[in-house]
Amino acid sequence: VTSTWAVRRQQPLKLRVGVAATCIGTVGGIGAYHTSVLLGNEEYFFENSGILCGPRLQSHAMPQAAGEKPETEVLDCGVTICTGFDLMRRLSPYFGAYSYDLVHKNCNAFTDAALWYLLGERLDSRFTRLDRFMKNGAPLTTAVMNQVLKSYVGQRGIQCTSDVYVTNKNAAGFDLEVVISDLAQ
Repeated sequence: VTSTWAVRRQQPLKLRVGVAATCIGTVGGIGAYHTSVLLGNEEYFFENSGILCGPRLQSHAMPQAAGEKPETEVLDCGVTICTGFDLMRRLSPYFGAYSYDLVHKNCNAFTDAALWYLLGERLDSRFTRLDRFMKNGAPLTTAVMNQVLKSYVGQRGIQCTSDVYVTNKNAAGFDLEVVISDLAQ
């Protein structure tokens, strides 16, 4: 007679994988998204501290202006036998602390790489459209973004004379396609 526990241990753990996406604004009609990966009951996301894990949708609980509440879309993507520990171990070398960059190495790049690692699938391109536009149009697009951000800050009574966005030198050379290729091996 085999115990239930022994049978469970022989079968690989299967965790549901999802993507959480919140449109945090638009630029020229193109949505700016914050995305993260849902693995079981946990959320994995990338920010300046590196890869973080928390309760589902924690990183999507953003402060908003009165009357505004951005909707978070949750997409079910499939199941994996990889654990959160596996995900952190495999992706941490690419998404370390202090390497976050709003344009070149952001939460969407992490979510894309995590989906590839967990399921062999890529993040829906609608969530990365603005990222691609900003990267492909640099330095013009970053100059325009800085002007918009300075104006936004100025409208709130804060004097801003320097650029709000400056490329993070710790993200220099980051290439998501190289990461995807490395994870495929």
